[in-house]
Amino acid sequence: MPFHENSIGGLQFDSMEGTILPKAEEIEVFQRRGVDSIGARKLGKHAEPFTLVTVKYVLDFASHKDALFTYRALIGSDPVEIVKASTSYGNYLLLDVREAEPPQAVYGVVGAIISNAQVRQVFRWTLIGG
Repeated sequence: MPFHENSIGGLQFDSMEGTILPKAEEIEVFQRRGVDSIGARKLGKHAEPFTLVTVKYVLDFASHKDALFTYRALIGSDPVEIVKASTSYGNYLLLDVREAEPPQAVYGVVGAIISNAQVRQVFRWTLIGG
């Protein structure tokens, strides 16, 4: 299986799951009394929040703690670029990031970005089109 880049704001992850929701035109559909058809009008582009879950293997629990602070520092900063499966989806605003699971001790991870990983970290990211 080829290695694909997964990153948020330049921070790489071993895997990323979730559906990215880009801004989309919002349409209002309406019907007028006495008219047999419906009408529609554009209301402008609208973005909805969405969630991504990332997995990354790090060297130790101290590295996990450092990553948590690094990720949380991105909240409210400039829009961050999302790259999923080596495809850029553009820039999004980070609303929140939290641990999705407690950090887990691991041994002998094959296929991780780094070698000798000892901790698996899983984070849930909430973003919105920027």
